[in-house]
This record gives sequence, C-alpha cells and structure tokens, in this order.
Amino acid sequence: MRFMRRAQLKKVLRGPKGRQRPMAVVCFPRRVIDRHYMRRALRLARWAASLGEVPVGAVLVCRGVVVAEGINRVERDHNGLAHAELLLLEAAGRRYGRRLTEMTLYVTLEPCVMCAGAMLHARLGRLVYGADDPERGGCGSQFAILGHGDNLHAFPVTSGLYADVSANLLRTFFQKRRAEGRRNTEK
Repeated sequence: MRFMRRAQLKKVLRGPKGRQRPMAVVCFPRRVIDRHYMRRALRLARWAASLGEVPVGAVLVCRGVVVAEGINRVERDHNGLAHAELLLLEAAGRRYGRRLTEMTLYVTLEPCVMCAGAMLHARLGRLVYGADDPERGGCGSQFAILGHGDNLHAFPVTSGLYADVSANLLRTFFQKRRAEGRRNTEK
C-alpha cells in the first residue's frame, strides 16, 4: 500500500500591517499544483482543436490565482503572432506591468523561439510545458534560447509534464487535418 503525503498547514500572517492575524494556509507540493494547471491547459488545447486551431492551451498563474488563460488564435485572427503564450503575456503585461517574476506559465507545447524571447523580456518567473517541439522548440529541443549564457534573466523550466497526452493530442489533430486535405484534393 502506498503512503500518500498530506498537504502541510503553514501559518501565514494576513491583513494590514499592525493588524495582521495568523491564518492557516494549505501548502500542496509543487508537482500537485503543476499537474492541476497542466490539466487545465490540456482542456483548453482540446477546445482549440475543436475550433480548428492548433491544440495549444496555456494558463498563466500568480500565487495560486489564474491571471489569464488562452489558446492559439492564429487561424481565427489570421495572425502568425497570435500564439497562446504571447497573448497571455500581453494581457498580463497590460494588467500587472512588464515584470512577471512571480508568475508561472503552463503550456501544452514547448514554446517557439518567438515566445521564448517574449518570456525572457517579460521576466517570467517559471515555465512548465508538456510536449517537446523538435522542429521549432525554443527551450532546448531545437534552439536553446532560454539557456543562453548572456541572457539578463533566467528562470526555471520544467518539461515533460503530461507530454504523452499533449503529443497525442497534436498528433491526432494533424492526422485529421491531413486526412481532410486529401479528401478535398480528391474531389
């Protein structure tokens, strides 16, 4: 029988300075939190696939609160820059300023070079992604933009979370798209 580790209670002071009161806050292990938000990003990716977009979902989180979530809108907006990551960084930048050091971005596919550069400029706090992108990945699969030694900002990257689910979703989407393309050319 496996032994499950319980979430730990931690005392935290909340309230205005001078009138702070202790509160019990539940602290979950990071891997549990990462899985929760990646499942949310996968739901968004499935929704994107149903709309005809490349199935990439992203969730931006700050201290356990979802700041923004979105999908690729390249086909809908007819804009090659409408990647899910860029849209979230833009929305968060407008609302929270240009430094997003306390935020974590969960995305189902490894960000491209353009998105990786935008994350560096936005001073993102952490990145968690699912499937690697061996053709266009900017976080180590094809290009190592985030690992370059001369970057002024660096942040931790966690890869491979639900990678098989993300890769399968992308694979089935593109197989379906190719089959539809064949049907259209045969007519």
